[in-house]
Amino acid sequence: MLMRKYFRGTFLHRSRIANIFYQFLWRLLADNDSTRSVSFRNLTIAVPSNEITILPSLIDGSYEFEEINYFLAQLEPNAVVLDIGANIGVFSLPIANHLTQGFVYAFEPSSESARLLEQNALKNGLRNIEVIEMAASSVTGQHHFLDSVVGGRRRLVEGREGREVAAIKIDDWIAEREVYIDAVKIDVEGWESSVLRGMPNLLKSKPMLLMECNIAAQGPNIIEFSEQLRNLFKNYNQIVSFDGSRTTVHKSTDWQDIADSKVLLNLIFIKNP
Repeated sequence: MLMRKYFRGTFLHRSRIANIFYQFLWRLLADNDSTRSVSFRNLTIAVPSNEITILPSLIDGSYEFEEINYFLAQLEPNAVVLDIGANIGVFSLPIANHLTQGFVYAFEPSSESARLLEQNALKNGLRNIEVIEMAASSVTGQHHFLDSVVGGRRRLVEGREGREVAAIKIDDWIAEREVYIDAVKIDVEGWESSVLRGMPNLLKSKPMLLMECNIAAQGPNIIEFSEQLRNLFKNYNQIVSFDGSRTTVHKSTDWQDIADSKVLLNLIFIKNP
Protein backbone atom coordinates (compact mmCIF):
# COMPACT_ATOMS: atom_id res chain seq x y z
CA MET A 1 0.00 0.00 0.00
CA LEU A 2 2.86 2.39 0.79
CA MET A 3 4.42 1.82 -2.62
CA ARG A 4 1.09 2.46 -4.32
CA LYS A 5 0.69 5.67 -2.34
CA TYR A 6 4.06 7.06 -3.46
CA PHE A 7 4.14 5.78 -7.07
CA ARG A 8 0.53 6.28 -8.20
CA GLY A 9 0.27 9.12 -10.65
CA THR A 10 3.91 8.87 -11.76
CA PHE A 11 5.38 7.23 -14.84
CA LEU A 12 6.67 4.43 -12.56
CA HIS A 13 3.13 3.26 -11.85
CA ARG A 14 2.71 1.61 -15.27
CA SER A 15 6.33 1.30 -16.38
CA ARG A 16 7.95 -1.93 -17.56
CA ILE A 17 10.05 -1.94 -14.37
CA ALA A 18 6.89 -1.72 -12.26
CA ASN A 19 5.28 -4.52 -14.26
CA ILE A 20 8.25 -6.82 -13.64
CA PHE A 21 8.20 -5.91 -9.96
CA TYR A 22 4.45 -6.55 -9.63
CA GLN A 23 4.86 -9.95 -11.27
CA PHE A 24 7.70 -10.80 -8.90
CA LEU A 25 5.47 -9.90 -5.94
CA TRP A 26 2.66 -11.97 -7.39
CA ARG A 27 4.86 -15.05 -7.63
CA LEU A 28 6.09 -14.45 -4.11
CA LEU A 29 2.81 -13.66 -2.35
CA ALA A 30 -0.24 -14.57 -4.38
CA ASP A 31 -2.13 -17.81 -4.82
CA ASN A 32 -3.06 -17.86 -8.50
CA ASP A 33 -6.04 -20.15 -7.93
CA SER A 34 -7.64 -18.24 -5.08
CA THR A 35 -9.94 -15.26 -4.76
CA ARG A 36 -10.45 -12.92 -1.87
CA SER A 37 -13.84 -11.55 -0.91
CA VAL A 38 -13.64 -7.79 -0.42
CA SER A 39 -16.26 -5.35 0.85
CA PHE A 40 -16.12 -2.34 -1.47
CA ARG A 41 -18.65 0.51 -1.60
CA ASN A 42 -21.35 -1.59 0.10
CA LEU A 43 -20.77 -4.47 -2.31
CA THR A 44 -19.12 -7.84 -1.88
CA ILE A 45 -16.60 -8.47 -4.64
CA ALA A 46 -14.56 -11.61 -5.26
CA VAL A 47 -11.10 -10.46 -6.34
CA PRO A 48 -8.34 -12.76 -7.66
CA SER A 49 -5.43 -12.89 -5.26
CA ASN A 50 -3.12 -11.98 -8.15
CA GLU A 51 -4.78 -8.58 -8.59
CA ILE A 52 -2.05 -7.03 -6.47
CA THR A 53 -2.18 -3.74 -8.40
CA ILE A 54 -5.70 -2.94 -7.14
CA LEU A 55 -6.38 -5.31 -4.23
CA PRO A 56 -4.87 -3.07 -1.49
CA SER A 57 -6.95 -0.06 -2.54
CA LEU A 58 -10.10 -2.18 -2.78
CA ILE A 59 -9.53 -3.46 0.74
CA ASP A 60 -9.11 0.04 2.20
CA GLY A 61 -11.90 1.49 0.00
CA SER A 62 -9.69 4.07 -1.70
CA TYR A 63 -9.80 2.60 -5.21
CA GLU A 64 -10.49 5.53 -7.57
CA PHE A 65 -12.61 6.99 -4.79
CA GLU A 66 -12.91 10.55 -6.11
CA GLU A 67 -13.37 9.48 -9.72
CA ILE A 68 -16.23 7.11 -8.95
CA ASN A 69 -17.94 9.64 -6.67
CA TYR A 70 -17.68 12.37 -9.30
CA PHE A 71 -18.94 10.07 -12.04
CA LEU A 72 -21.90 8.88 -9.96
CA ALA A 73 -22.89 12.44 -9.12
CA GLN A 74 -23.35 13.26 -12.82
CA LEU A 75 -25.46 10.22 -13.73
CA GLU A 76 -29.22 10.30 -14.11
CA PRO A 77 -30.99 7.31 -12.48
CA ASN A 78 -31.87 5.90 -15.90
CA ALA A 79 -28.47 6.38 -17.53
CA VAL A 80 -26.99 3.78 -19.87
CA VAL A 81 -23.26 3.31 -19.31
CA LEU A 82 -20.49 1.52 -21.21
CA ASP A 83 -17.62 0.15 -19.14
CA ILE A 84 -14.80 -0.61 -21.58
CA GLY A 85 -12.10 -2.63 -19.89
CA ALA A 86 -14.38 -3.76 -17.08
CA ASN A 87 -12.05 -6.34 -15.51
CA ILE A 88 -13.92 -7.95 -12.57
CA GLY A 89 -16.39 -5.10 -12.18
CA VAL A 90 -14.83 -2.71 -9.67
CA PHE A 91 -16.33 0.12 -11.72
CA SER A 92 -19.38 -1.59 -13.28
CA LEU A 93 -20.74 -2.92 -10.01
CA PRO A 94 -20.86 0.38 -8.06
CA ILE A 95 -22.37 2.13 -11.10
CA ALA A 96 -25.05 -0.54 -11.57
CA ASN A 97 -25.77 -0.44 -7.85
CA HIS A 98 -26.24 3.34 -8.07
CA LEU A 99 -28.58 3.29 -11.08
CA THR A 100 -32.21 2.71 -10.12
CA GLN A 101 -33.46 2.45 -13.71
CA GLY A 102 -30.30 2.49 -15.81
CA PHE A 103 -28.08 -0.19 -17.28
CA VAL A 104 -24.38 -1.03 -17.62
CA TYR A 105 -22.78 -2.84 -20.56
CA ALA A 106 -19.41 -4.17 -19.45
CA PHE A 107 -16.84 -5.04 -22.14
CA GLU A 108 -14.12 -7.43 -20.99
CA PRO A 109 -12.11 -9.70 -23.34
CA SER A 110 -10.54 -11.83 -20.59
CA SER A 111 -12.79 -14.87 -20.12
CA GLU A 112 -11.55 -15.29 -16.55
CA SER A 113 -12.34 -11.70 -15.58
CA ALA A 114 -15.67 -11.71 -17.45
CA ARG A 115 -16.77 -14.87 -15.62
CA LEU A 116 -15.87 -13.35 -12.26
CA LEU A 117 -17.67 -10.12 -13.14
CA GLU A 118 -20.85 -12.07 -13.88
CA GLN A 119 -20.52 -13.95 -10.59
CA ASN A 120 -19.98 -10.70 -8.67
CA ALA A 121 -23.07 -9.16 -10.27
CA LEU A 122 -25.19 -12.17 -9.29
CA LYS A 123 -23.75 -12.25 -5.79
CA ASN A 124 -24.86 -8.65 -5.26
CA GLY A 125 -28.26 -9.08 -6.90
CA LEU A 126 -27.45 -6.71 -9.74
CA ARG A 127 -29.49 -7.55 -12.81
CA ASN A 128 -28.82 -4.33 -14.71
CA ILE A 129 -25.40 -5.42 -16.03
CA GLU A 130 -24.67 -7.29 -19.23
CA VAL A 131 -21.15 -8.67 -19.52
CA ILE A 132 -19.88 -8.64 -23.12
CA GLU A 133 -16.84 -10.86 -23.53
CA MET A 134 -15.28 -8.73 -26.23
CA ALA A 135 -12.68 -6.02 -26.60
CA ALA A 136 -13.38 -2.58 -28.02
CA SER A 137 -11.13 -1.43 -30.85
CA SER A 138 -10.94 0.56 -34.08
CA VAL A 139 -11.69 -2.54 -36.17
CA THR A 140 -14.37 -5.18 -35.71
CA GLY A 141 -12.84 -8.66 -35.92
CA GLN A 142 -10.18 -10.73 -34.18
CA HIS A 143 -7.43 -9.07 -32.15
CA HIS A 144 -4.52 -10.40 -30.14
CA PHE A 145 -4.78 -10.21 -26.37
CA LEU A 146 -1.84 -10.50 -24.00
CA ASP A 147 -2.55 -12.29 -20.75
CA SER A 148 -0.61 -11.40 -17.62
CA VAL A 149 -0.26 -13.02 -14.24
CA VAL A 150 -1.35 -9.62 -12.93
CA GLY A 151 -4.95 -9.43 -14.09
CA GLY A 152 -5.17 -5.65 -14.31
CA ARG A 153 -2.34 -5.64 -16.85
CA ARG A 154 -3.98 -7.77 -19.53
CA ARG A 155 -4.28 -5.81 -22.75
CA LEU A 156 -4.72 -5.88 -26.51
CA VAL A 157 -1.51 -5.76 -28.52
CA GLU A 158 -0.42 -5.14 -32.09
CA GLY A 159 0.98 -8.10 -34.02
CA ARG A 160 0.44 -11.76 -33.20
CA GLU A 161 1.59 -11.96 -29.61
CA GLY A 162 -0.92 -13.48 -27.17
CA ARG A 163 -4.20 -15.20 -28.00
CA GLU A 164 -6.99 -14.14 -30.32
CA VAL A 165 -10.12 -12.50 -28.90
CA ALA A 166 -13.19 -10.95 -30.49
CA ALA A 167 -13.21 -7.17 -30.78
CA ILE A 168 -15.74 -4.66 -32.04
CA LYS A 169 -15.97 -0.99 -32.90
CA ILE A 170 -18.23 0.64 -30.35
CA ASP A 171 -20.09 2.48 -33.12
CA ASP A 172 -20.80 -0.89 -34.79
CA TRP A 173 -22.02 -2.36 -31.52
CA ILE A 174 -24.33 0.63 -30.83
CA ALA A 175 -25.78 0.38 -34.34
CA GLU A 176 -26.50 -3.33 -33.80
CA ARG A 177 -28.09 -2.81 -30.39
CA GLU A 178 -29.85 0.48 -31.21
CA VAL A 179 -29.15 1.93 -27.78
CA TYR A 180 -28.41 5.47 -26.63
CA ILE A 181 -25.32 5.80 -24.44
CA ASP A 182 -25.11 8.45 -21.73
CA ALA A 183 -21.68 7.75 -20.29
CA VAL A 184 -18.52 5.78 -21.03
CA LYS A 185 -15.56 4.63 -18.96
CA ILE A 186 -12.39 3.51 -20.76
CA ASP A 187 -9.45 1.81 -19.03
CA VAL A 188 -7.64 -0.46 -21.49
CA GLU A 189 -3.96 -0.30 -20.58
CA GLY A 190 -2.73 1.85 -23.46
CA TRP A 191 -5.32 0.80 -26.08
CA GLU A 192 -7.41 3.97 -25.55
CA SER A 193 -6.46 5.51 -28.90
CA SER A 194 -7.87 2.54 -30.82
CA VAL A 195 -11.07 2.52 -28.74
CA LEU A 196 -11.65 6.22 -29.42
CA ARG A 197 -11.01 5.66 -33.13
CA GLY A 198 -13.83 3.12 -33.13
CA MET A 199 -16.47 5.45 -31.64
CA PRO A 200 -16.54 8.75 -33.59
CA ASN A 201 -20.33 8.67 -33.95
CA LEU A 202 -20.81 8.15 -30.21
CA LEU A 203 -18.42 10.99 -29.38
CA LYS A 204 -20.52 13.36 -31.51
CA SER A 205 -23.30 12.99 -28.92
CA LYS A 206 -20.86 14.06 -26.16
CA PRO A 207 -21.46 11.29 -23.59
CA MET A 208 -19.81 11.78 -20.23
CA LEU A 209 -16.40 10.14 -20.56
CA LEU A 210 -14.11 8.83 -17.85
CA MET A 211 -10.81 7.73 -19.36
CA GLU A 212 -7.47 6.66 -18.03
CA CYS A 213 -4.76 8.85 -19.54
CA ASN A 214 -1.36 7.15 -19.47
CA ILE A 215 0.82 8.82 -22.07
CA ALA A 216 3.74 6.51 -21.38
CA ALA A 217 1.63 3.44 -22.28
CA GLN A 218 0.62 4.70 -25.74
CA GLY A 219 3.75 3.54 -27.54
CA PRO A 220 3.57 4.24 -31.30
CA ASN A 221 0.06 5.70 -30.88
CA ILE A 222 1.27 8.60 -28.76
CA ILE A 223 0.91 11.25 -31.50
CA GLU A 224 -2.59 10.09 -32.40
CA PHE A 225 -3.61 9.91 -28.74
CA SER A 226 -2.34 13.45 -28.14
CA GLU A 227 -4.49 14.68 -31.04
CA GLN A 228 -7.48 12.82 -29.63
CA LEU A 229 -6.88 14.52 -26.28
CA ARG A 230 -6.78 17.90 -28.00
CA ASN A 231 -10.16 17.23 -29.65
CA LEU A 232 -11.73 16.04 -26.40
CA PHE A 233 -10.54 19.14 -24.57
CA LYS A 234 -11.90 21.27 -27.41
CA ASN A 235 -15.33 19.62 -27.57
CA TYR A 236 -16.14 19.25 -23.86
CA ASN A 237 -16.60 22.27 -21.62
CA GLN A 238 -15.94 20.63 -18.27
CA ILE A 239 -12.75 18.60 -17.81
CA VAL A 240 -11.53 17.27 -14.47
CA SER A 241 -8.43 15.20 -13.77
CA PHE A 242 -7.73 12.92 -10.82
CA ASP A 243 -4.18 12.23 -9.74
CA GLY A 244 -4.30 10.13 -6.60
CA SER A 245 -6.09 12.35 -4.06
CA ARG A 246 -5.68 15.54 -6.12
CA THR A 247 -8.57 16.80 -8.25
CA THR A 248 -7.93 19.51 -10.88
CA VAL A 249 -10.38 21.43 -13.07
CA HIS A 250 -8.87 22.14 -16.50
CA LYS A 251 -9.18 24.70 -19.25
CA SER A 252 -9.44 23.59 -22.87
CA THR A 253 -5.84 24.71 -23.47
CA ASP A 254 -4.46 22.37 -20.80
CA TRP A 255 -4.46 19.37 -23.14
CA GLN A 256 -0.87 20.05 -24.23
CA ASP A 257 0.44 20.00 -20.66
CA ILE A 258 -1.22 16.63 -20.10
CA ALA A 259 0.01 15.25 -23.43
CA ASP A 260 3.56 16.30 -22.55
CA SER A 261 3.33 14.79 -19.09
CA LYS A 262 4.38 11.30 -18.00
CA VAL A 263 1.92 11.34 -15.10
CA LEU A 264 -0.92 8.81 -15.07
CA LEU A 265 -4.28 10.54 -14.69
CA ASN A 266 -7.94 9.72 -14.86
CA LEU A 267 -9.86 12.34 -16.84
CA ILE A 268 -13.58 13.04 -16.81
CA PHE A 269 -15.11 14.96 -19.72
CA ILE A 270 -18.58 16.47 -19.29
CA LYS A 271 -20.65 18.56 -21.69
CA ASN A 272 -22.68 21.05 -19.70
CA PRO A 273 -26.29 21.66 -20.81
